[in-house]
Amino acid sequence: MLGIAAGTLLPTLQFKAAGRPDPLVTALGMGVGLGVNVAASQLLVPHAAQLGDDAGYAVDVAEARHAGWRLSRWAVLAGGLGVATLAVGAGMERREFGAGQSVMALGASTVVLSGLVYFGLELAGVLHGSQSARRPRHAADALALDSGKRVPGVK
Repeated sequence: MLGIAAGTLLPTLQFKAAGRPDPLVTALGMGVGLGVNVAASQLLVPHAAQLGDDAGYAVDVAEARHAGWRLSRWAVLAGGLGVATLAVGAGMERREFGAGQSVMALGASTVVLSGLVYFGLELAGVLHGSQSARRPRHAADALALDSGKRVPGVK
């Protein structure tokens, strides 16, 4: 939601000032929205992994964040390519009306689709990473796990 709000702010302000939309500002707005969405999810989503904390184990947020990024980074790259495609189409459209509309539609669709895929992959990666990032809170439990002994309360 934060990315959508940030992404629509620039085109809205430009439209109110000029009275007509500018496709380059729209491309810039989609880039800003994608960037804010990625930054916010990288900062906030891994902390949700701490919901798996209990008396015996804690989740390493940095490791969960890394697992999420490792899985979702390609969707971010696709979103960046979508923004670049949208900007190329916007430049074509600015030069000659109607010339870049299909390229802009392709770029905007790529940004929206990659944003959805990114969020799904980020969440899946963080959840998977949070399970592998669980560490015993007590040194005795860690030693027992390393030696292969059964720790009470752990399956």
